[in-house]
Amino acid sequence: FGYLTERSVTVLARKREKAANKGKLYVAVIGVNKYPFLPDACGGRSCDLRYPVDDATGFLKVVAERTAPLFSGMESLVLVNRDAVAADTTSFRLAGVEKTLEPDSDTIDDELADFLDRPGENDTTIVFVAGHGINIDDDYYFIPTDGRKQDGERWKRSSLVDWSDIQKSVERAKGMRFMLLDTCHAANSFNPRLEKDAQDARIVVFSATGANNTAAELPELGHGV
Repeated sequence: FGYLTERSVTVLARKREKAANKGKLYVAVIGVNKYPFLPDACGGRSCDLRYPVDDATGFLKVVAERTAPLFSGMESLVLVNRDAVAADTTSFRLAGVEKTLEPDSDTIDDELADFLDRPGENDTTIVFVAGHGINIDDDYYFIPTDGRKQDGERWKRSSLVDWSDIQKSVERAKGMRFMLLDTCHAANSFNPRLEKDAQDARIVVFSATGANNTAAELPELGHGV
């Protein structure tokens, strides 16, 4: 109606909380298909497997697609038989993997220990392991690609990866830790002492299979189960 009025306005708003540090995601995957030094050590047959490398790289792809966006960034360590990697390396591109390393005993021990020293308090670490596992007395070992026997009965322990060494490396990593173990007799990797250590260190563990069970490989899936 032709009148002009002026009014002061006070805007009230809650102070925005500082965004929480999302941290970085660290993922180490180990997959062993090839056992060239064990041509007849598995019931008279070769110990070669068909799908651990596919399992490891498939897991890495899912994590890179689904989980990594929840974090500020992602770093990966990939220890797999390179000649078993499929031509499609989408999983590596998604995870920013520049190189893959052969999963022999020395490389697994050294590279995993160094990689797991990097996570900080706000970071999350996931370790995925697929391949053969073996019980020797009260100890559990992962069999790397250079695993071998001294004779028909005795394993050459220096060629194996002591599971307690893997667990100690994971325990040293700061932040949230997850371990996924896809090997035969995997339950024995966590004997009462190691299970308590993992619990005390607040490590989340998924393992397959039971202490007296072997894992299976299903061609129709193209993966181990």
